[in-house]
Amino acid sequence: NGDSPPSSGEVIIGGLELTQNYNYLKTQIGYVPQDDIVHSELTVEECLWYSAKLRLQSASDTEIKGKIADVMRELNITHIKKNYVGKISGGQRKRVAIASEILTDPLILFLDEPTSPLDPQTIEEFLKILQNLAKKGTAVIMVTHKPEDLAYMDSVIFMAEGGFKVYQGAINGYLGFFKQKDTVGVYAQLAGDNARKWITGGQFNQSGNQSAQPKMLQGQGEVDFFKQYWWLTNRYMNIKMNDKVNTSIMLLQAPFIAFLVSVIFDDITPAVIFIVAVSSIWFGANNAAREIVYENAIYKRERMFNLGILPYIFSKLTVLSVFSVLQTLLFSIIMYIKFDERNPNWTDHIVENFCAVCLISIVATMMGLFLSAVSNTTEKVMTIVPLT
Repeated sequence: NGDSPPSSGEVIIGGLELTQNYNYLKTQIGYVPQDDIVHSELTVEECLWYSAKLRLQSASDTEIKGKIADVMRELNITHIKKNYVGKISGGQRKRVAIASEILTDPLILFLDEPTSPLDPQTIEEFLKILQNLAKKGTAVIMVTHKPEDLAYMDSVIFMAEGGFKVYQGAINGYLGFFKQKDTVGVYAQLAGDNARKWITGGQFNQSGNQSAQPKMLQGQGEVDFFKQYWWLTNRYMNIKMNDKVNTSIMLLQAPFIAFLVSVIFDDITPAVIFIVAVSSIWFGANNAAREIVYENAIYKRERMFNLGILPYIFSKLTVLSVFSVLQTLLFSIIMYIKFDERNPNWTDHIVENFCAVCLISIVATMMGLFLSAVSNTTEKVMTIVPLT
């Protein structure tokens, strides 16, 4: 799919070589990895709406609403459109992720072990949905380790350990080729020493079901920075507003620390100024530290399609800065009430102090985003934040 450029060979899609035409062809490829690529804090309908706004930038609202309705009906998720993604089942989340991908009518849809978290009943319904997509002209390429999945495929490719293709053909021919009674036996042939004879023995090629006709390629147009920034900011603010518990805890950090300062100290001393500065750094860095690493899978998928780095970062910075200002405001109000009469010098410059603390917190937000970008797990970044 272009995520890892090939060291040799070619990938031809619709008569065009992938690496030479990647900026164009990447919009014709759908991809659902094993990790969830939909935000759990949004409803199903909101997820699809923002995906459409980011990917179909030239479409009108009416066209987008119609497309979303069609896709939800096709994947049988209309009845859960108002449900939060975090509250639906694993199979339903997979369907929502696929719905986001087929909004653009991709030529090819890659799925990485989509049935692994699903129960048997859900798997059957899910695979029939994929069959319907294939009948409509989307080439569905699915990685699986479940033998029962193969019954729903038109053709199959077996890869031996090391990435060697040893069989490609119809699903009713692979058992005879490998001289095995079941698929589990085939897997045993493709690992360790057993794999060598199949790798050196050459590849078996046989055409599978070719009844589906390929679609015509359609361009998605140039990426609009301001549109992306606007919709990314809207989506991120919506996520924060929907995640009421965590957002409330985040905002309440400031008045809680301000209350402790006002209880412990009777006057504005250098120690108080130091605590105010360190608290401001903490607010900004702690607010931002999870925000990129937490949605790394979503970022990677959207980046592969058309996501710009600058609109993404600026959307994060904009929303987090709003919360930093709110935290600073709450902090300053409590400090003003406590030290109004005891330290007029502080309160006489309350506006300047407020602005200074805001700027400190916003700069710390940038630091938090940096830490989030260079960390690969939320646990690691939250360990680094206090030290930083």
